[in-house]
Amino acid sequence: MNERNLSNTNGGFMKRILRKTAAATLAFALAFLGIGFGSANEAQAQQRQTRRVNDRQVENIIRSVERRSDTFRRSFDTALDRSFFDGTYNEGIVNEYIKNFETATNDLRSRFDGRTSVAADVDNLLNRAAEIDRFMRTYLRQDRVQRDWRLLRGDLQRLATAYNVAVNWNGRGAVPVSSNQRAYRVNDSQVETLLRRVETKSDTFRTSLDRALDRSRLDNTNREDNITEFVKDFENATDELRRKFDGRTSIDADVSGVLVRAVRIDDFMRRNLRNNRPAQNNWTSLRTDLNLLANYYSLAFNLDNRRDMPAYSIIGGAALTNADASFTGTYRLNAFQSDNARTVAGQATGRLNRTARDRIFNNLVSRLTAPQMIAVQRQGMRVMLASTISLQVTLDADGLLHNEPYPNGRLSNVRASFVGDQLTIVSNGDRANDFTAIFTALDNGRRMMVTRRVYAEGLSQFVEVKSYYDRTAEAAQFNIVNTTRTLR
Repeated sequence: MNERNLSNTNGGFMKRILRKTAAATLAFALAFLGIGFGSANEAQAQQRQTRRVNDRQVENIIRSVERRSDTFRRSFDTALDRSFFDGTYNEGIVNEYIKNFETATNDLRSRFDGRTSVAADVDNLLNRAAEIDRFMRTYLRQDRVQRDWRLLRGDLQRLATAYNVAVNWNGRGAVPVSSNQRAYRVNDSQVETLLRRVETKSDTFRTSLDRALDRSRLDNTNREDNITEFVKDFENATDELRRKFDGRTSIDADVSGVLVRAVRIDDFMRRNLRNNRPAQNNWTSLRTDLNLLANYYSLAFNLDNRRDMPAYSIIGGAALTNADASFTGTYRLNAFQSDNARTVAGQATGRLNRTARDRIFNNLVSRLTAPQMIAVQRQGMRVMLASTISLQVTLDADGLLHNEPYPNGRLSNVRASFVGDQLTIVSNGDRANDFTAIFTALDNGRRMMVTRRVYAEGLSQFVEVKSYYDRTAEAAQFNIVNTTRTLR
C-alpha cells in the first residue's frame, strides 16, 4: 500500500493488485461482489431528483454556509493556536479536516451553479463536517469557536433538509491525540497500578488456559494454535503499552490495540471452555481490568461495548496466519439456500409507481444477482478475490477508513476489516453505489455466506441479499473468471 501522511485523511484505500493491471479501482470490487455500478440512467435520475425547496432558497443556504465557514475558520484557527495542538504534527491533521470540508463546499457550489448538484454532494459535505464535529465535541471548547460551529451546523442541517439527506453527526474521522499531552484521565500511579495488575492477571490466565486446553478436545488442533497465537499477540500488545507508558508516550491508540486483540480471546472464551471454571474466572477478572483501562484512556468502547471498536489490523501486530485455511477456497453458489435477487428486488420496489418500479427493479436485479462461483484466498489481513464476473483483485483489510474514487469521479469512504472469520467491506459517499458486503466463513470454511446491502434511488432503506456458497476446492482457483463478460 502506498503510505500517505495521516493528514491526508487516511487517504488511499485498499491497495489492490490485479494480475494484468498496475492499479485497481473500486469498480472491480463492485464487479466481484456482483453489485455492479449504478447505471447512467440512475445517475441522471438522481440529478433530476426534486428538492424540497426552490433554487433561490438553496442558493441562500449555500451562501450562508460559505459565509459562516469563513467565520468559523477564523475562530477555529485562533482556538487551535491557543491549544496544545499548536505546532504539533496533529495540528496538520486537524487543518486537513477543514481543508476537506472547504473542498466539499466548493464542489457543491460548483455543481449547484451548473445545475447538477444531487443529494450525494450534500452527503459528502456532511461526511466532512462530521469529522470536524467529532473533533469539536472532544477538544476545542472555547465559547466563540463553539458558537460559530453551532451556527454553521445549523446551516448544514438546513441544507440536508433541502436535499432530503439524513444527518448523522457521529463523526467518522479519527480524532488525533497529541503525544505531548497525557492521554489518560487519571494520575500516573493509578495507571501504573492497573498495568501491573493486567500483567499479573495475564500471566495467571495464560497458565490456566494452557491447562484447560491440554485437558480439552481442542488439544493438538488448529483451534488450539489459533488461541495460542491470539494470546501471544495480546501479550505483545500489552508489553508495547507498558513500554510506551514507561516512556510517557502511551496514547489511546495503544490501549485500543490491546483491546482489539483481547476481543479475539474474549470471543474464544465465550464459545469454548465454558465448563472450565479456573480459566473462565481468570479471564473474567482480566477483562474487567481491560475495561477499566479503556475507561482510563477515555476510549469510546470496551469489551462489553464494541460498537465503535476498530477492527483487528496487521499494523503493529501479527497476521492471523492460522485462520487463513478457513477463509480460503473455491466456492459454488447454492441457489436453493440463497436469496433470490428478483424476489428481493420485487419486495423492495412493490410500493413504487409503475414507471419508477420497473427501472429500479431492473437496476437492483442487475446489482444483486450473485456470481455463480467465487475464489477466495486469505493471507493474514490480505485477501485475494475473484469470481465468474470479475478478474482477481487483492485488498488489504486493514480496518482503516480511506478515500477512493468511484468510476464516476465521486469519492467513496471505504473500510475493509476482518473480525475473526468475517470480512466486512463498507463503501459510502455516492448513494447510487453505496454498499456493504460481509463475507462470513461457515463450518470451518466449508461454506461461505456473502451478505450484500445496496442502496437505490427512491428507496429509503438498503436492500439486502444473502448468498450461500459451498466449497468445491480447498485452493482458490482464480481461473474461474468468465473472460467473455465485460466488467461493469
